[in-house]
Amino acid sequence: MLHEQHNMATLLWTWPELALALDNPPKPGPHVLRIQTDSRSVRPGDFFIALPGDPGPRFNPGYRSTIDGHDFVEDAANKGAVGAMVHADTHDTIPTLRVENTYGGLWTLGRAASERMGGTRIAITGSNGKTTAKSFLASALNAYSAPGSFNNHIGVPVSLANMPKESAFGVFEVGTNHEGEIAPLAELIQPHVAIVLNVGNAHIENFPNSEALFKEKITIFNHLYNKSNENLTV
Repeated sequence: MLHEQHNMATLLWTWPELALALDNPPKPGPHVLRIQTDSRSVRPGDFFIALPGDPGPRFNPGYRSTIDGHDFVEDAANKGAVGAMVHADTHDTIPTLRVENTYGGLWTLGRAASERMGGTRIAITGSNGKTTAKSFLASALNAYSAPGSFNNHIGVPVSLANMPKESAFGVFEVGTNHEGEIAPLAELIQPHVAIVLNVGNAHIENFPNSEALFKEKITIFNHLYNKSNENLTV
């Protein structure tokens, strides 16, 4: 079954495909089996994305760190990574694709993965129950979904980037801690189906009231994707 994770021996991206998606010259290179942002979890065949611990003003992470993924490219290579995405100079022992900013590059790759997938994408949000609902749907539909709760500015594009292009269904979580976070994540997924499970008080501390949180959740419906390749706004 495709839910939780796909077969790690299956080709996910060719190097020219990755290069074109990231506006790099489509030179020959290694085949990629998985996209990974944590060097500690790298396995042979992975493509490592070197993310800084502080994503800058574009995103609102739970915490900001001085740790930089560029310092761990060599570690990723030693664990079997076949390539890396970087925006700074590193002592490369594996092929790299250079981008202006690796957070932007990750989102670009997630968008490319969404656009090349010809199946049905489902996005789920809610104050609680997202991971459980995602797992149920993935099991029922034999769909691709990421393991765990991958629902933020890193998790959603990573989930998309790891989706095999031949997937018939893909199920994704979308979370929020601040106003304005759901819309760009939903636009990245371009879901054919969107589900709001519930709206409680989880993460309400960053919203003026429950009505504002409700309005944030339902913005997921503004990015439904139809067969004529046009986003529907409700």
